[in-house]
Amino acid sequence: MIRFRDARRLADWLESDERASWHARLDGIATEVDSERQSTTGMETWFSLPGTTTRSPPRWKMVLTTFLGAYPCTLLIQWLVAPRTALWPLPLRAAVFPVVLLPVLTYLIMPRLSRLLRLWLYRPPGD
Repeated sequence: MIRFRDARRLADWLESDERASWHARLDGIATEVDSERQSTTGMETWFSLPGTTTRSPPRWKMVLTTFLGAYPCTLLIQWLVAPRTALWPLPLRAAVFPVVLLPVLTYLIMPRLSRLLRLWLYRPPGD
């Protein structure tokens, strides 16, 4: 697995002479078992299993699981926070939502929810 800060840096690496040189050195020594290249959105880290090579679940399962985690948080923020910030300028009010929601999802909700739903999330296709 290779991760890059942004798409431009990834493209630079994929097209680099250094990468081509490393691939040339490996010819005849190593073979690729799965040559599929997969681009990810970043949300996959919410669903990765530490210490394993298990693939991320299908995106539709990630979307549904994220909705199950985000909806109650959104509802709670709208109920508790939105009325207290009604007189704030719009850019400041809009900033409160992600500042509260994203850390709560990333550190509290999604790790627990992905563990709770792991049998469904990581079920092999066809099972």
